[in-house]
Amino acid sequence: MAVSKVVAVRLPDALLARVAAHSKRLIALTGLEPSRSEVVKLLVERGLASVEQAAAEVENAKSRKK
Repeated sequence: MAVSKVVAVRLPDALLARVAAHSKRLIALTGLEPSRSEVVKLLVERGLASVEQAAAEVENAKSRKK
């Protein structure tokens, strides 16, 4: 198992509500009930993948202009 560190963050109620809504979607799709920390980790991973992909596309566009 990978080594993990505990990271405490403060999240506004509106953001926690969005996390809870996504958790309900996951339950409806999979029938499994993930913990809130699992849902937050999943959303962080997906968010990072999205911004990393966008950054790579910008870099690729810059290198094509050269």
